Amino acid sequence: MSKKKKTDSFFIDSQDMWGQVKKSKSFKIHVKTPLGINLRSFCFVLVNGKRFLADVVTGSLYSTMTGYCMSTQQLQLVSRGKS
Repeated sequence: MSKKKKTDSFFIDSQDMWGQVKKSKSFKIHVKTPLGINLRSFCFVLVNGKRFLADVVTGSLYSTMTGYCMSTQQLQLVSRGKS
């Protein structure tokens, strides 16, 4: 029986507008919330040909231009953390 090496990276498959599947590696970013600043894992995804950052735990999409969450203005990306 072989042991799998545990990694802290998360990969997500997303389809671009031509149907090609791309894998994105996750990385850490600080997110400003009403309760403080949290470090969360994100990866890039393509949705309808547009690039977004996706929280790998909640699936929430964030704008790459403004840094705001697409579903609420209470969450905003503030800086990239160490991987």
